[in-house]
Order: sequence, then C-alpha cells, then structure tokens
Amino acid sequence: CTNPVIRAALDAGVDCIDLRFPQDIVPDLFAWTTAIRGAGLRYFTQAGHLPGMPSVLARYAAARFPGATRLELATAMALPALGSPGAAEEMVDIIAGLRGERFARGRWEPSRPWQVRPVDFGASFKSRLCLSLRLAEMRDLPAQLGLQALSLYLAGANWFVNGLVSPLIMALQPA
Repeated sequence: CTNPVIRAALDAGVDCIDLRFPQDIVPDLFAWTTAIRGAGLRYFTQAGHLPGMPSVLARYAAARFPGATRLELATAMALPALGSPGAAEEMVDIIAGLRGERFARGRWEPSRPWQVRPVDFGASFKSRLCLSLRLAEMRDLPAQLGLQALSLYLAGANWFVNGLVSPLIMALQPA
C-alpha cells in the first residue's frame, strides 16, 4: 500500500503527508529516500498522533531542557465507541501489532505486556494505566539527542482495556 502512494506522489511531483500507523512499512519508506530527495520532494509519513507526535515532542523536550539524559513520554487517547464488529476487529488488530520497548542502559529493551504504569494526565483523562510502546520513529532518538533513557507510554480507552485487554492481546501475539 505504501509503494503506490509514494510512486503517485513522485509521478505528480508533489510533497506528501501520510498518517498511516503500521510500523512494518518503515523499511519500505527508507527504500524510497533517494528517489524522493532526488525529486526535491518531501514525504512525511506516520505524521499523526501515533506515530508522529512522540518524536516531535522528544525533540522539543531535548531542545527545551538541554543536558537532560532521561526522557519519558506518555500519551492518552480517547477512543471512539466501537459501533460495529468490524471496528472492534480493527482495534484488536492495532493492539496486536503493538510491542513494548524502552531505551535503557545503552540499548532498546523489550517490555512485557503486563508491565503497565499509572500516569496522571490531569483533569480531562485523570490517572490511567499505560503500556510501554515501541515506535520505529524513535529508534535513532537516543543517539541524536544524547539520551541515556527514552520511553513512551500509551493509555487508551479505560482501565479495563489498558490494564487487561491490551496486555492480553499483546501477550498472545507471536514476537
């Protein structure tokens, strides 16, 4: 799906912003780097809330707090009501594709699905259980920003989904 979109943007000679989520498309994107740059175009991908925003926030925090070596990000999403079996199935597929990981001790380490942590998001979202989340966009940030620790935590719908359903789905998926 990614390759036809990139090809169409190149053929049309236009910049493109792609909001898609799947982490497994990142290698496909890197394969197009030379062609995109050679055409003098810009192709922004995974430019939504997740993925996208966490790396922007990490760079902003690193610039705002020079010398900081540890960065922990947390985000909460208000998920829409799942009004159909198809929507519920899509949400399960998204959760199943998630993996937890955090940068510590000079390397990326996997986290277990049951390793949740509470984060207080203030009045709107209150305190929620969060899962560690791996995003391909963050892989190079520790070296770029001089960080010794980097992690991203995600809270979704409610305590039941965050603390039980999501970890269970993640735990049952092959590594």
